[in-house]
Amino acid sequence: MDHLRRAADATQDTQGLLFHATVPIILHGQPQGVLNFATDEWQSLMASDLELLSAVGAQVAVALERARLYDLAQAQRTRLERELEMARAVQASLLPGQLPNIPGIGLAASWRSAREVAGDFYDIFPLADGRWGIVVADVSDKGAAAAFYMVIAYSLIRAKAEHAPSPAEALMQVNRGLVAQSSAEMFVTVFYAVLDPATRTLTYANAGHNPPRVRRASAPGKTEELPLGGLILGMFDEVVLANATIGLAPGDALVIYTDGLTEARNLQDEYYGDARFAAAISAAPTKAPALLAHLLADLSAFTASESLADDVTLFVVTNKL
Repeated sequence: MDHLRRAADATQDTQGLLFHATVPIILHGQPQGVLNFATDEWQSLMASDLELLSAVGAQVAVALERARLYDLAQAQRTRLERELEMARAVQASLLPGQLPNIPGIGLAASWRSAREVAGDFYDIFPLADGRWGIVVADVSDKGAAAAFYMVIAYSLIRAKAEHAPSPAEALMQVNRGLVAQSSAEMFVTVFYAVLDPATRTLTYANAGHNPPRVRRASAPGKTEELPLGGLILGMFDEVVLANATIGLAPGDALVIYTDGLTEARNLQDEYYGDARFAAAISAAPTKAPALLAHLLADLSAFTASESLADDVTLFVVTNKL
């Protein structure tokens, strides 16, 4: 202020300003900048004025820090979204791009993730003697950790299935690999079946997965759960699993799924549930793609606008008429 007064007395150019004050902007004891106050009138500062200006400076410091943290959070969010998009693309690339054309067999599949990345996966791959391996699996938890574990499980299943003598033996080898390769408190449930188109049979093993449902053409309006189950994979050093075999007569359908379907909720917080799922299968068309579309439409009608709380995977196998 004294500098401006001297300049005014000497008729020097003060650019219309007669009063000037500077307040430091301090945050966490470190200077962040200064606030300049200027007027075209003379003014004397009181102690209360200085306190007010200092308080304003403190508020400005907080606002600047919040703006900096917001920009940082936005940058981190953008980077995370980009990484999740890449992870989802990698996951999607592991799934079959197109289901194979197997004479006499109808196939259809759907994979829906509740988040950017999923813990569910499915696969179908050729084996010796014209047979086909079919896998539907569900990793515990969600998000990036589940997606990473999913890739490990997927890789082990493909590696072991090609040489194992049976589905049960393949999954027991997968369990040993998961225990050896991962220390995370996670696990995976797996249904693995070997389809023989020549005999229209499936030999399968179930490691803690939801039992698939079979609709028999000879028993319209009814479905049955596949018997036989076992322990989850990745939590115990050794698991003991067994094989079972079923046949698919003309018109029969097998529906393999993950628990995100039956545990989906509607606006009234009700579960979709096993009973509604079984009824939807019973009422569905015969051909695999139409059967799958019917199940997805029924699920959508039930949940309405509710978003999925968990991943949902469906795999349909039919014996064509």
